[in-house]
Amino acid sequence: MRDPIAAAPDRSAPRALDRWARHLVHVLRGQAQVDFMPSAVTGAVFSLALLAAGW
Repeated sequence: MRDPIAAAPDRSAPRALDRWARHLVHVLRGQAQVDFMPSAVTGAVFSLALLAAGW
């Protein structure tokens, strides 16, 4: 007989990934608010521009 606890799928990894993705979106939105545009895409562009300028 199989152990039901051992056979249960591990759901901790997707939750952790979801938590990191939400954190990343919050960080990017925070960086975009410097330009008064609360968008994660704008934050990513802003971060890339800072990376290119500081290279």
